[in-house]
Amino acid sequence: MTHPLGDGIYRITLPLPFPSPQSVNCYLFEGEKGLTLLDCGIDGVEEFELLIRALEGFGFGLPDLHRLVASHLHVDHMGMAKRIIDTTGCDWLMHASTIAEIPHYNDWGSRRDELARVVEASGAPDEVVERFRLETLRPAWFSEAIRPTHPVGDGHKIPLSPTRHLEVIFTPGHQANHLCLLDSRTGRLFSGDHVLPRISPFIPYTGEGHDHLGAYLDSLERIAGLDARETYPGHGPTIARGSARAHQILLHHQRRLDAMLEVVAECPRTPWHVMQAVFRPNLSSLEERLAFQETMAHLEYLRSRSRVERVSREGRWAYRIPDVGREV
Repeated sequence: MTHPLGDGIYRITLPLPFPSPQSVNCYLFEGEKGLTLLDCGIDGVEEFELLIRALEGFGFGLPDLHRLVASHLHVDHMGMAKRIIDTTGCDWLMHASTIAEIPHYNDWGSRRDELARVVEASGAPDEVVERFRLETLRPAWFSEAIRPTHPVGDGHKIPLSPTRHLEVIFTPGHQANHLCLLDSRTGRLFSGDHVLPRISPFIPYTGEGHDHLGAYLDSLERIAGLDARETYPGHGPTIARGSARAHQILLHHQRRLDAMLEVVAECPRTPWHVMQAVFRPNLSSLEERLAFQETMAHLEYLRSRSRVERVSREGRWAYRIPDVGREV
């Protein structure tokens, strides 16, 4: 599906192999040296042909692509990058912090094994732990990430013409290297997965020392302070008031944090128990994986701020409200 947005901007919607979201929004910007494409969907012959047809529908072709930008290091936003770059030779832009993370991102098996170890420590039933351990095969659509040819940082201005640019706004949280783009001419915000219209994006857990929820909330505060109006997300319809939506998502996470505090207030609870208490029942395997990581991200956010403490008994974790007079 394609849609011109005016001011030399176009939206291309490409399908995804997931129950939800079922598609990703990619955005095309006309520029003096050619086209800039923000995000490109998963890799595949069919998806590549759909992208070509979308470009042709706007009166362009692959040779017109001058620059490819990825909002973040997730396969539904940068999976087709290598195919596009190999075909066109276009510049390839991601946030500079991505470079250090790419080897770990590409190591699918190790990432799955790490998560299985945390699930086991978190009180999940044995059959669930085993399922997490076995889900280590890389899906056919999960292409490897490649190093950007042009790493960018916060505040970097991507030129479209002498009088127009896309400003990089670094917004880690949903993914540690996430960026948004702000169009200097129109004031439109292109928010990737940072601000979505109907849901809050998944917040990961990647081990000790990584406060992804804290980073996400700080990034939301930044967008809320921009007074962003028309906002174009990576999934779903246009958001009329991006900053207002950022405020709503901040409130959502505060409610989730409060709910988890209630669960652990009575007695120490394992993360698996907290997840089952806070999230709806009958989750699919993928939803369960995401809900567990979200739970860990929220509990560790609370722990890093001394709102809860984590204890370990017989190799299992539990979280509880701190008591300064109690020995751990």
